[in-house]
Amino acid sequence: MLSLQVVVFLLSVSEVISQCPPSSGIYLRHNGNCYTNNGSFFIDATIRPTPIECGLPDATLNGGQWIGPNGEVPCDGGNNQNVQCTTGSAANLSVHINPANGYLGANGDGLYMCCLPTSCSTPGTNIITTTIFRFAEIESFTVADLPSDMTVYPQEYKLNCTKIGHDTYDISMSIGGSTTLASYTGCNDNSCGGTELSGAAVLDTVRYTFDITWDGMTVSSGSISQSTTGDQMYQCRVADSPGGNEIRIRNVTIKVPATAPSSLTEVNKTATTITVSWTALDSSDADGYVVNVTSDTDTVQTVQVEGSSNNTITLNGLRAVATYSITVRAYQQLLGPASSAISVQTLPVINSINWTLVSSITQLNNTQYRIDCLTTTDINPSTDVYWLVNGVMKNSSIYTSIDALTYNNTLLVYPDPLGVSVNVTCIVMIGGVNYSQSVILHAPSGPPNNVRGFILNVTSIKVNWTSSSETNGYVIEYTTGGVTRNVVSTSEDEIVLSDLSPMSTYTISVYSYIDLPSVNSTITVLRFDVPSPVTSLSVSNVSTTGITVNWTIPSSDNYVTYYTISYASSCAQLSSVNETVSVGPHQSTTTYSYTLIGLYSGMNYTITVRAGNVLGGSELSMSTSAQTEAMIPSGWPSSIQVLQVNSTANRFTWNEVNCFQRNGLITGYTVIISNSSITYNLISTERYIILNDLVFGTEYNISVAAVNSVGRGPFSDPIVVEIGIVPGPVGSVSSIMDTTWAVISWSVPSYIPSDYPIITYEIGYHILQSGCCPMVDDDDIDIQMLRFFNSTNGNTFTARINNLDAMSCHIFGVRAYIDRGPGGWVFIANETLISTQFVTLTTCTCTQEVGSTSTGIYLRHIGNCYTNGSYFTDAGILSNALECTLPGATLDDGEWIGPNGEVPCDGGNNQNLQCTTGSGANLSIQATTFPGAAGDGWYKCCLPTNCSDPNTNIIFANIFSFAQIESFTVADLPSDMTVYPQEYKLNCTKIGFNRYDFSMSIGSTALADHTNCFDPNNNCGGTAVLNGAVVNTVRYTVTITWDGMNVSSGSISQSTTGDQMYQCRVADHPDSIHIRIRNVTIKVPATAPSSLTEVSKTTTTITVSWTALDSSDADGYVVNVTSDTDTVQTVQVEGSSNNTITLNGLRELTTYSITVRAYQQLLGPASTISVQTLP
Repeated sequence: MLSLQVVVFLLSVSEVISQCPPSSGIYLRHNGNCYTNNGSFFIDATIRPTPIECGLPDATLNGGQWIGPNGEVPCDGGNNQNVQCTTGSAANLSVHINPANGYLGANGDGLYMCCLPTSCSTPGTNIITTTIFRFAEIESFTVADLPSDMTVYPQEYKLNCTKIGHDTYDISMSIGGSTTLASYTGCNDNSCGGTELSGAAVLDTVRYTFDITWDGMTVSSGSISQSTTGDQMYQCRVADSPGGNEIRIRNVTIKVPATAPSSLTEVNKTATTITVSWTALDSSDADGYVVNVTSDTDTVQTVQVEGSSNNTITLNGLRAVATYSITVRAYQQLLGPASSAISVQTLPVINSINWTLVSSITQLNNTQYRIDCLTTTDINPSTDVYWLVNGVMKNSSIYTSIDALTYNNTLLVYPDPLGVSVNVTCIVMIGGVNYSQSVILHAPSGPPNNVRGFILNVTSIKVNWTSSSETNGYVIEYTTGGVTRNVVSTSEDEIVLSDLSPMSTYTISVYSYIDLPSVNSTITVLRFDVPSPVTSLSVSNVSTTGITVNWTIPSSDNYVTYYTISYASSCAQLSSVNETVSVGPHQSTTTYSYTLIGLYSGMNYTITVRAGNVLGGSELSMSTSAQTEAMIPSGWPSSIQVLQVNSTANRFTWNEVNCFQRNGLITGYTVIISNSSITYNLISTERYIILNDLVFGTEYNISVAAVNSVGRGPFSDPIVVEIGIVPGPVGSVSSIMDTTWAVISWSVPSYIPSDYPIITYEIGYHILQSGCCPMVDDDDIDIQMLRFFNSTNGNTFTARINNLDAMSCHIFGVRAYIDRGPGGWVFIANETLISTQFVTLTTCTCTQEVGSTSTGIYLRHIGNCYTNGSYFTDAGILSNALECTLPGATLDDGEWIGPNGEVPCDGGNNQNLQCTTGSGANLSIQATTFPGAAGDGWYKCCLPTNCSDPNTNIIFANIFSFAQIESFTVADLPSDMTVYPQEYKLNCTKIGFNRYDFSMSIGSTALADHTNCFDPNNNCGGTAVLNGAVVNTVRYTVTITWDGMNVSSGSISQSTTGDQMYQCRVADHPDSIHIRIRNVTIKVPATAPSSLTEVSKTTTTITVSWTALDSSDADGYVVNVTSDTDTVQTVQVEGSSNNTITLNGLRELTTYSITVRAYQQLLGPASTISVQTLP
């Protein structure tokens, strides 16, 4: 570097200046030209005649001197290599070559310096240098046009080698001393391409210029090239020709970094910039750096970085998502080698676009979605970002800075309208170029179809639907009353809506969604209630055994799963029948028909239809009546009897044809009485006939046939009777009733054939199926239903019958037997005891008031009237008599009979009870003191005659000591057998004495057990009955839960099977003088229906059947259908013989668990099968 500067300096000072001598400073002068700087050249020939003067103005010579390459030049005498010095005036010394001496000697060729005014060894002396040469010389060898802009590549520059002096010479230029870039011999000025410089200070000045190209690896000049690394050293050689007496060589070095910067690394990048760094070189090895950026083969930019320590640069103006190759070179005078290229891709302008559900999808068209568009920070998000939403421009975005490189630009969108997909495009403008990315929020092509609601229980509805398009889930909107709105979502195609309000109407819409919701489904309206009543009830297609019932179904918002068709005949012997037909919910028809078959001919039927669902049945619609067509009777009169009226007359009686076999209204009877000698064919409109002409002791065959409007029915099987051989009817049949037992009393028949004593009495009884006990007539007596109880002693005139049903009307019959057969039946009807004084059986009795003119027998105590079965404490009748009255009658030997026998009237007593006769038909009973133990129990009052008179009027009362159980009953037994587990209540009502022990149990397990209960303190949890007819009436209630295996009350449970028998026990405390026990039995099937079998199935139905239980073991069945753990439906099938059901509304290819239980008052155990519907 220094040699180059020297050369340049010499070139600059060799020029001749205009002022000579100068005003100050040392100088040289030759041939009138002044040289004030070092580095002038003088060929030896030019100083032979003309010396070179060295002067220092305004100075005085004081030992000044010239020194050459061969030492000091002597002054004023002698020479050195033919050069001699002459002292001038002032400070002036001249050198020249005396021509006489020839030319400059070889050792004198070179650099000379002039020192003034003192010697060269004197510090501070003034020195000027010049070169005195012989032959040819190189005045300068320099580099020209070195590039200042290092970004231009390859680099070009010039080498200038200037020859002076002798005009015949050889000249060459090389690099590294080995590679010749140019070489010329025998040059004569202008013959070798040099440029002669006119006006030059030295004779024959010729400049040779060489163009050099540097590509970073190779130096080339024309066709000649040489690879090189690091600094480039060039050499210029000039030699006089042909002798080569003086060979001149000059070198020049161009500084070039030898190595590339290392560790070129990406520091960071954006969409339009890349920042790189590298390991800086030492300042001696680099003046700066050039960074080159290319894309593919195109140079994108080249940047010059000045300063060796500046090793980082940010490249701007790049394109987004473009891959660039980046290299870095150090430079000094030229560029050095390139680093290994690194490849860097700029970031995208838009990194990503995504959407996020901000609010719940259940907000439907108010659902909020946030669109996040992540962009580079190379933009202004306020002005460079905009959006298209389904082609409509939106500018209402906001942005936040995530980091130094990323903005998050957000836009909120809504599904408006529903069912339309939303295409959101984020557009960013940068550098005049638009960049965009889009995201689509998909909406289903359509809403769900076939939306149906199914009521599961009192608080839940299941909704299901089908979907024909892609979906990720569903939103269910349901409202009630137009006010309460609820929205839920699910990924399944059904959902259970819980915690609903009963007795409400729900409007249900279902939306599907992928990202956005669909439009809503067809609105489904469902009344969450029992159905409305059916309307337009009518009948058609009436035949002898069938009636088609027609009705208009409830409106479409009603949920109906079954219809119960109830029909009751005019025949009291027939129970009403309930037939249940299951229907799929959401019937598309508006009318429904159902044909009742197996009906009885000529029978009047009252028909009602009730729509139902799992919540229960609707209110009954108006009933309709129809009569099946008549046909001749299919049955015949039964129980033909012959009663001896007197010694000459016989009364033939028979029972009516069973009403279900009459097949129409019976208008009369045909009676055939015959034997071997006579035949009577008689007609009667009554159910008896009296004949006076039959022969005593003669046998007759008797048959009877009924006649209706169509014709005569079949004759009964003939019976053979012998006139006068059987006894007459018994007399004075009466009864004493308790809740579950009765004592029947009678007297001996008025007629007993001679020689045929009575050997036994037969007692038959059955429950009256319907009607009122005091109004029983012959039509209510069904001999075929009698359960028989025999008294084995012909001299016994009472019988106790147990295990009767409480609070029921029973018909009792008694007849006498002799060896020749039985006599006729004599019947009485009476009721087992009821629960309270003011609750009566059916509607046939009424509460009597004082002064009442009602015609029925009644009791009166302290001004209050009581009916059959009333209770009275002994203390209550101690001070106030209990009156028994029959209005409008006259006393004719009436009586009171108690557990210890008759109570004497108007004198005497029985167990401290006595009777007093009143006016009319009135008998009062009163205690003279507390009754004895044998007087505790049931009393009957018979008016106006005694109790042996079969036509007397009877009423019962219970007179008791201490405490008594007025009733022990079951309440709230479930009518809907589909609700499980089942709950009911046991009510035991204590009356009388206020201190007692109380317990309630099942088997050996006590459900409640209290001792020393004292009513005023209410210490046992009973409920006082304020209007109880008896003092200290307290009801104890125990709630029972039955789960099919265990009976439980609170923390107490007891496993049981079959009928559940409970016992209530009350004993006066502390002596337990009277212990009262009442039992109540709840009918429960003991076994499950067997052989539960799949009969058939489709995609949506399953038909099953089972072996029906006997009517004594079941009243009907409950079929339960579950899927997994969810109850799908529960159906009640009424009637013990109905053992088949079709289950509708199921889903295809679904496995269901199906159980069936029999029920009576409660459900019995279950049987189970598993069935899968068809695809």
